Amino acid sequence: MMTSTGPAGKTIRGSADQIADKYLTLAEDAQRAGDHNAETLFQHADHWRRIAAA
Repeated sequence: MMTSTGPAGKTIRGSADQIADKYLTLAEDAQRAGDHNAETLFQHADHWRRIAAA
């Protein structure tokens, strides 16, 4: 199990794939809401996808 603390200070736990999926969901929700943090969340999702692929 891995742990990530995102830009909002929320801790996310799970496999790298699960964490990436969670960040992607958060990013999409933020984008729909017009939240300026969406891009940061997309970057976190990409980072965890690269970890999962390694």
